[in-house]
Amino acid sequence: MLQAFMADVIFPNKHEDKQYKYTDDSHLLISETYIGVNVEVFESDVFHSDISCRFKIVPGTVEYLIDNIDRTLQQSIEIEEKLSIDLIENLSEIKEDVLQRLQHLKNFRNRLENPNIYHLDVGAMYSNIIITNRLRPSAVVDSTICAQCNLNRPNAHCQRKMDWIWRGTYVPATRNELQRIQLQLENERFSFNANNNHNNNILSFHELPQEAQLSIERKRLADYCRARWHRTKMDGIVCTISSIIIKRIRELVEQIGRSLELDTVRYLIFQT
Repeated sequence: MLQAFMADVIFPNKHEDKQYKYTDDSHLLISETYIGVNVEVFESDVFHSDISCRFKIVPGTVEYLIDNIDRTLQQSIEIEEKLSIDLIENLSEIKEDVLQRLQHLKNFRNRLENPNIYHLDVGAMYSNIIITNRLRPSAVVDSTICAQCNLNRPNAHCQRKMDWIWRGTYVPATRNELQRIQLQLENERFSFNANNNHNNNILSFHELPQEAQLSIERKRLADYCRARWHRTKMDGIVCTISSIIIKRIRELVEQIGRSLELDTVRYLIFQT
């Protein structure tokens, strides 16, 4: 997609995986994908908007929110809502109302009240980014957009690159064992019906269509693995994932509310 975007190609050809792809130790890969973060539950209880619960607010975090109120409003209005901040007639009133609420939280940090339940969607953790380790073409940004990023600091590295977990399913047989099976198949003949009629043709392996060859080969390979290892597939996982965005959200939420659940792309929080 990235190369197609740079070349102004609207509908690029669909990517097709290689027919034979091997692991570093010469095992045939059947499939490969990514693994996100497993769902992690922080609290187990009954939570509802009309059931009071206790909160313990960290004053220093609230003070941080107060100090950054202007940048937060600008981010919400100009970046998220795509509006000019000059068009907001009651901006000063909104700012004052938010400051009063934050100051009240700071002054009374131990609270018992009905909560608001929020669901935060961390869009930057979508699977296509983890798999390809790059953004979609529509998300490719320039220096102007980078300057507005909350993570942009002097000498800061771009946060778009993320570590990811690779997971592959492979057969226990090695490349050499697969090649021996292929040589054996070359010396055999198979009954093949091309047009679903009653006339079967006896063809050698190389005369069969590619789909039929692959099907016969994979079946023979599965039988071989089942007879030798009593299994046909194995799984492998490499690398680690470091979700900077989710970690920062959790660190902030737990100081002004209560976090309940976390997974790869969603963050459910409990906040006053």
